[in-house]
Amino acid sequence: MPDFKYQENNFVVSRSGQPVYTLAQNSLCAVISQGSASFSMSRGSFKCRDRQKNKTPLYFSSCRLDGEKAAELTLAGKDGEPLLSLRLEADAELIKVSPQLFSSEGYNRFRFRLPAGEGEQVYGCGEQF
Repeated sequence: MPDFKYQENNFVVSRSGQPVYTLAQNSLCAVISQGSASFSMSRGSFKCRDRQKNKTPLYFSSCRLDGEKAAELTLAGKDGEPLLSLRLEADAELIKVSPQLFSSEGYNRFRFRLPAGEGEQVYGCGEQF
């Protein structure tokens, strides 16, 4: 089961005592933007085109832990203004992420960074809902 720690200005996700993800204070970790998508289908093949504007990089600003199984991360813009909060909750082998946007500027896209180690594979990225 995953657990969360905040030590030496780093947010750390561990599994069975081994760190699997570390997020350093003030590091770039996500981007929010305004976007519009267009979809077309021809003979069963789909094409998706997504245009994004007003991209805003987000940096890890602060962390509040609720024990070892829940945490709330605050992500801020370059100027330090908090723009997004991420509520993380560990449940069995899963981590539930609940974002809350503080801005009313019409952001409708959220991209986050997950670094992968050499030989590590990440599946299921790029879905749109």
